[in-house]
Amino acid sequence: MPSDNGMFDVHADADSPFLVTTAPRFAKGDGTGAEYLLNRLGMQDPHKRLGDAYYEQRLVLEQILSLTGRRALDGNADGFAQYRALMDNAADEADRLGLALGAPLSSTQIGALDRDIVWLVEQEVNGQKVLVPVVYLSRATAARMKAEGALMAGDTVDIQSTGKVRNDGALESDRGTWLSADTLINDGAIRSRATVDISTRGDTLNRGRIAGERVVVDAGGDIVNTVRFGDAVPTVGSMEAGAGGMALKAGRDIVNQGNLASAGNAILDAGRDVVQDTATGQSGAGLGRPQAGRLTSGASAAITAGRDAVFDRSGVQADQHLVIDAGRDARFVAADMQAGQTLAVTAGRDIVSEAVTTTSQRGLGNPGARQLRLYGRNRADHAGNVVPGRWRPRAQGGSGHSPDRGRSHRRRRHGTVGGTGSGQRNRHQYPDPGNGRVPPQGQDPHPDPYDHDR
Repeated sequence: MPSDNGMFDVHADADSPFLVTTAPRFAKGDGTGAEYLLNRLGMQDPHKRLGDAYYEQRLVLEQILSLTGRRALDGNADGFAQYRALMDNAADEADRLGLALGAPLSSTQIGALDRDIVWLVEQEVNGQKVLVPVVYLSRATAARMKAEGALMAGDTVDIQSTGKVRNDGALESDRGTWLSADTLINDGAIRSRATVDISTRGDTLNRGRIAGERVVVDAGGDIVNTVRFGDAVPTVGSMEAGAGGMALKAGRDIVNQGNLASAGNAILDAGRDVVQDTATGQSGAGLGRPQAGRLTSGASAAITAGRDAVFDRSGVQADQHLVIDAGRDARFVAADMQAGQTLAVTAGRDIVSEAVTTTSQRGLGNPGARQLRLYGRNRADHAGNVVPGRWRPRAQGGSGHSPDRGRSHRRRRHGTVGGTGSGQRNRHQYPDPGNGRVPPQGQDPHPDPYDHDR
């Protein structure tokens, strides 16, 4: 029962539909209460309810805070919207699990929940039997909360460190999360409903989740978004931005073996290489399934590498424009590059496609084949002008079909896409600018510095 603070009134009258009501001056905004769930269930129940919609919503928030250490599940900031979503889930689960109005869920029913719900349970309060909203979490949510560990939450979160920051829990804010450190290793969650801004003098390694309406990561060393092996199920690193967009800037390399997703623009800028490839490793159940890196943008994507841009068995999709600019080489191996409008690839030296393509009549290709597909309404021609049409480079030893087939594709100096022209080299035979040596065949000239962590 609430304290007598003028915000709530208690009604002892047995004929009153609510035991607790909210004072009119505090009853503002959406007033959706348990009657919404009763309507979804097709019931008109004569039970008295513990409180009106405002008091019920308050109880739901308090239970979520007690169960999880946070006021919201899945980042839903609107208390009434969250309450309504939980009631929708309950209505959908009721028939499948045989839920009875007024009865608490059994341990079997709780274990079988696919989604989090709120259910109306009969309890005795102040000598009266009333329906009380009770929150039940699914096993998936409970496991996620346990995996995310300790929670640090606030209206804003600002962390500054001169050393290494390792996060295995959750950093969460409403209006902005800022983190500054020498090195960041994130195996947990860093979230905000507004901006997430991360700055490191050295490396930023993400094997957890970084999410915000706007995501900015600025590293003096490398930015690595990869996979954590060792658990029963590998955890895929993800960075997710809303319409505010995503900007990743690294003094050295950007390596993506997980998921990068932005509803707005996505900008990747590396002083050395941008590498998007596949992570493999050992999980608790044996060899982990390879995880291909992927970048998606709901607007445009711009990828800039001071040296090489490498896309190996991975994909980039931009709903508008996709621009890739490599200071040295742009290399594509079994890559899927898609743009809704303009697709442009430039390189200071070579543009290299290594693909064996088998193409169906619909042009979708064999899923098992190693192939490079570049899709877009437009492409940039050799003079940098936008030309309508679809472009797919010729395949090596395959049967790809292209409106540009037979044409020499050159960018800037002697860049080559597809074919077997003299401008194309084996991808493992690029001199290492650090010592002038040519790496042995099959050895990556720029190995992942975090291999020992996986």
